[in-house]
Amino acid sequence: MKFRSLFKNKRLPRKRCWIIWLSLTALLVGQPAWAAQVKPTFRAYLTTIQANSNHPRTIAQEHFECSDTIYAVLEVTAPDRQQASDHLLIVNWLNPADKLQEKTRVEFKSYGKGTRAWAWLRLSGSSGASIGQMFDPSFGMSEFIGKWRAEINIDKKRFDTIRFDVLC
Repeated sequence: MKFRSLFKNKRLPRKRCWIIWLSLTALLVGQPAWAAQVKPTFRAYLTTIQANSNHPRTIAQEHFECSDTIYAVLEVTAPDRQQASDHLLIVNWLNPADKLQEKTRVEFKSYGKGTRAWAWLRLSGSSGASIGQMFDPSFGMSEFIGKWRAEINIDKKRFDTIRFDVLC
């Protein structure tokens, strides 16, 4: 009897139960959607260097010359308020014989919007090839001509494989 006298208004316990149930549900489910941390997104492409600059271009390319330095560019887009995060970019450059020609490893920090990191590949022929290249740009470079692959790995996970051609 005494217990019922405490709850004369029967709607009050229902409201309290409903509020407690909502609070517990929110705790069990986790953070609300608006407070959840959004992971960064990545975009990878191959390009060459900008004229009059030390930075790679922002336009993707599929065809390169033997004399080009080929850049694998990784653009990171993240929310404005995201804290800086460490990342590892590894690019495996596979030649037309499908063998690993070069492996490039770049550690970088992402600071939210607009972060770019890049790795590069510069092809060079055997010693003495530079003299012959004055008359024929493909001299000593025949093993490099053909279809290549760049395997892009971010934080030790395969992100993308980009195919490209080297022509002389």
